[in-house]
Amino acid sequence: TNTYEASGTVDVPGTDSYRTKKLIGKTWNEDTFKFVITGKSAPEGVDPIPMPEQTEVTVDKATDADNNIANFGFGKITFHAPGEYLYEVREQEGDNQGITYSKNVAEIKVTVTDNLNGGCTATVEKSNTVFENNYHAELDYMAKGGLDLTKNLTGRDLEKGQFEFTVTPKDDSSAEKAGIEGAKVIQTDAASMNAEA
Repeated sequence: TNTYEASGTVDVPGTDSYRTKKLIGKTWNEDTFKFVITGKSAPEGVDPIPMPEQTEVTVDKATDADNNIANFGFGKITFHAPGEYLYEVREQEGDNQGITYSKNVAEIKVTVTDNLNGGCTATVEKSNTVFENNYHAELDYMAKGGLDLTKNLTGRDLEKGQFEFTVTPKDDSSAEKAGIEGAKVIQTDAASMNAEA
């Protein structure tokens, strides 16, 4: 009686786990982003789940500067047994000013099969591979002292209520920032017109 069993190992190169980081809204300039890979499942009896030597990577520059894109991976993973292995990649929240961090979860499925010659082969499927970060800058003018308007009248004294000004937000976002619902009417006082809107 002869018993056949696949043996040996198979490596999945780090390039097979490549993900893409895209920064939108600004040129990549000393901005850093951290990513973590975790093992989600493996065939019964395989414990622990095979992992790359490095499970966290930091991306700090574009590999395609023209498109503000960086490709990154986690290094090779070595498998010793046939079956299906699932992994997830997530971006960690950072402290880059003005950056909205990606909530995307990338998935990697590695299927290890018997090559019928005593060894194993591996195929890799990837999904949700792009992590996009958007940059925007804004000024909280209320925190900077509000909106200060002055009306000057030449030739005679300015009377209270003599002039009215209407502040109208351009859009809903501007209204929310300014704390205005619809339009706001502001009247001059006796000397000047100061208002926060």
